[in-house]
Amino acid sequence: MQSLIISFEVVLPLFIMLAIGYIVRLVKMVTDDALIKINRVCFHVFLPLLLFISIYNADIETVFNPRLLLFAFIAVLCLFTAAFFITGAFVKEPRRRSVMIQAIFRSNFVIFGVPIAISLCGDASAGIPAITSALVVPMYNVLSVFVLSAFSGSRPSLGKTLLQICKNPLVLSSAAGVIMLLSGVRLPVLITDVAGDLAAVATPLSLVVLGGLFKFSSAKKNKRALICGVLAKLVIVPAIMLPIAAALGFRGVDLVVCLSIFASPIAIASFTMAQQMGADYELAGELVVFSAAFSIITIFVFVFILKQLMLI
Repeated sequence: MQSLIISFEVVLPLFIMLAIGYIVRLVKMVTDDALIKINRVCFHVFLPLLLFISIYNADIETVFNPRLLLFAFIAVLCLFTAAFFITGAFVKEPRRRSVMIQAIFRSNFVIFGVPIAISLCGDASAGIPAITSALVVPMYNVLSVFVLSAFSGSRPSLGKTLLQICKNPLVLSSAAGVIMLLSGVRLPVLITDVAGDLAAVATPLSLVVLGGLFKFSSAKKNKRALICGVLAKLVIVPAIMLPIAAALGFRGVDLVVCLSIFASPIAIASFTMAQQMGADYELAGELVVFSAAFSIITIFVFVFILKQLMLI
């Protein structure tokens, strides 16, 4: 029962924010055009600040675990590679294929990692998912920019793709956070406080925008893709990766971090990036919404199994 409460407490606030966005658009307080412009601000300002602050505030000396970081790096890379080739056999439209690839390998680790770790292992465990995000989040962003650029509809160009990766604000902010973390350089408290306050806007505002742009009519059209994407992300990926992590000896908070990486719903930023880079953002948004909904059940199941096996 405690596992269900934990899952519910993590996911319910996300749904409240989505509902607010949907209602705001329904009563015509804001137009689709305004929501798209707000989403652009999230992509260029608030989300980059969130990633930077999350990495910048990590305590590398006390929670650095090279073995866990190596596993996370290899696992995410393997998931991306598998998704890249598997989707090619089932999804022919490039704009939709890039979205499906993101759905399989990219999770909402920034939002779910720390809350799940604290709920299951206590406040002292918060640093481990935070430091892991310094590796995983930049990987998500670089790989996502690569695949969104490669399947943007125009002829793929290695130089153009690399340039888009280097110019992407999420990639730049993650890289800046890693540099600051590793160098030990500290910014003035006034600057970090302001950045932290602005970063706190990122998730709520992104969810409100996503809720406002969500349309049930297109969800019916994308039924097959939604079922495949949600099933792959919430069931197949964790069912494969968590036993591998356990077999490699990860236990306690380390395994909870793996749970957060592999069993969390699809990243909200995948919708934002899809909308900004010309992919099928409606499908991307629907995948975020439905994966968040069903993750209440799937996270509970995986937490329950791991607890029964006394692995966490």
